Amino acid sequence: ENGIAINLGPGMNLHRNILCGRHPEYFSEDPLLAGIMAGYHARGLEQAGTGSTYKHLFCNNSETSRKGSHSIVSERALRELYFRVFEIALSVQTPSCVMTSYNALNGIYPAESAEILQTLVRGEWGFEGLIMTDWCSYDTIDPVEIAKAGTGWLTEGGGRYVRILQKAAKTGEIPAEILQDNARQVLRLVLRFAKGMKK
Repeated sequence: ENGIAINLGPGMNLHRNILCGRHPEYFSEDPLLAGIMAGYHARGLEQAGTGSTYKHLFCNNSETSRKGSHSIVSERALRELYFRVFEIALSVQTPSCVMTSYNALNGIYPAESAEILQTLVRGEWGFEGLIMTDWCSYDTIDPVEIAKAGTGWLTEGGGRYVRILQKAAKTGEIPAEILQDNARQVLRLVLRFAKGMKK
């Protein structure tokens, strides 16, 4: 009714730290419950014509110093808890988008990690929609590395970052096929929702 194409939610990080200021928008400490609830939340949005966004990939457990925090998590905990909630939600409803987290995870920012974005999210989970950063992640993360990992949208963008990416494209630092794949993510989403948007 309000002409909103994409909702930047549901947020589905786990209730792991009582001090996390985003708990009111997250669902539970249990990945099964949180994943099911987030999946049906997304299904309601998608069926009503509004795109959904699963966020934040991954381990966003603190609102304080989100861009500077670093989560050190074992493979088992990632698979059984932090990845699991997203995997369960995806089994209920495929969202239009996923959003990466500000925090680093085991030494690398998820938005810069082809292993996370390509091998896990696209490969294992089969996600084909738009991958975006959290707002202004490039304050702390390299926009060239974000693009190389396959992130389609560096939110919210801006001329400075366009120039950085243009330079990297001209020098071959970012292969043309990766930029084309990233652009396709955005274009597919825009074309999908353009018809239903209010003028």
